Amino acid sequence: ARPLLEQVADELAAACADGTLPQSLGAEQVWVHPDGRTQLLDMPLTVPEHGAAEEKPSPARALLREVAVLALEGAPRPAGAGGPPVRAPVPGHMVSLLNRLLGGEGRDEEVRRFQEGLAATVQQPVEVTRARRAGHLLLAMGCLSVGLFCCMLPSTAWPGMAVAIADVTNAWQQQEALADLEAGAAGACLLGALDRNPFVRLNAVRQLNEDVALRDRLLRALERTRRERQAHQELLGWTTRWYAGLMEGQFEKQRLQMRGAARRRFPGQILDFRAAALAAADRTPQARELGEAFNVAAAIPLIFWPVVWTLWAALWRGGLGFRMLGIALVRSDGRRASRLRCAYRALLVWVPLAALLGTSATLEVWHWSVWTPQEPLANAWAVWVSSVLSWSAAALLLVYGLLALWSPARSLHDRLAGTCLVPR
Repeated sequence: ARPLLEQVADELAAACADGTLPQSLGAEQVWVHPDGRTQLLDMPLTVPEHGAAEEKPSPARALLREVAVLALEGAPRPAGAGGPPVRAPVPGHMVSLLNRLLGGEGRDEEVRRFQEGLAATVQQPVEVTRARRAGHLLLAMGCLSVGLFCCMLPSTAWPGMAVAIADVTNAWQQQEALADLEAGAAGACLLGALDRNPFVRLNAVRQLNEDVALRDRLLRALERTRRERQAHQELLGWTTRWYAGLMEGQFEKQRLQMRGAARRRFPGQILDFRAAALAAADRTPQARELGEAFNVAAAIPLIFWPVVWTLWAALWRGGLGFRMLGIALVRSDGRRASRLRCAYRALLVWVPLAALLGTSATLEVWHWSVWTPQEPLANAWAVWVSSVLSWSAAALLLVYGLLALWSPARSLHDRLAGTCLVPR
């Protein structure tokens, strides 16, 4: 619309200057060539739909006003529709200039002022370009990266990570309890053999038999933990397995460093060794309890961050990044977007993402809560569906970015919310 208005304003200003302006002008006399060149005819070649052109006290300004309304709003305003504001998403620096043109009757001198206003803003952007939109997307991703990581982590790694941590921790504790039990049993046997009291020696023998039985229980528990861990590995993602391997390496290093200190025990600690060994023998990966705990932990970021982003978008009418890059969020009729509409626009972006991640996390947690060693692959479909949903959420973010670059001024969620992006 801007090149059209510039050429019409130049034609009218020149006609007013040399006194060749017809007394009756209408939009039917403005012809636009396919290359965008505009021509103003002395008289219409066709009869207007509303009849002959009416004489106006300021025909140049009336024609420029009519052309501006038709080009920006798509249709002429009916009689009595009033003047400003302009009902189109235009750059912020053009709003006052257009509203002054549309307001009141005025004189033909307004054409020259409008021409000067166009010339003064010729360097100003007329639309949100792809480069500016890309800059906003990069700024937004930098600011939202922490929140997105917290939202995606529960659906991709947390539930499986809980099981992997339980496997490594249980195996480590059972190994430590087994070593401590053997050292404690040896110490008790030595003390009992050296004691002259027959009852003490008898009690040492009885305790040694109990320690042997407890040692067998620990070995069976450790073997069970290893089998379950091997079954878990088939369903855990590669990132979870990688992290669990790092954690196992750290545990093993700590275990080797603590062996020397762990062997120097006092006789009074033997009972503590047996209590720890008994607890380790009865401890198995509590996937159900871990699933419930991680279900709550996963729900917190999935709810917290979208709510924060929506409130932030409502507070700053689209976000602080818009202000930093000179972008304004307006309605499709050019009016300023309300905070409620800005919040609705933000919800259109984040609700589908939160729904995908929430469903993914729920399936992952449910799978590990009902997992049993007897049927390790009974509900494996839940893990695969969860993985597909989490990757779909990541793909959705990419689609958002591509759509924003494809239509910088009005992406899909802008069309649904009835908003447009314009330069300030």
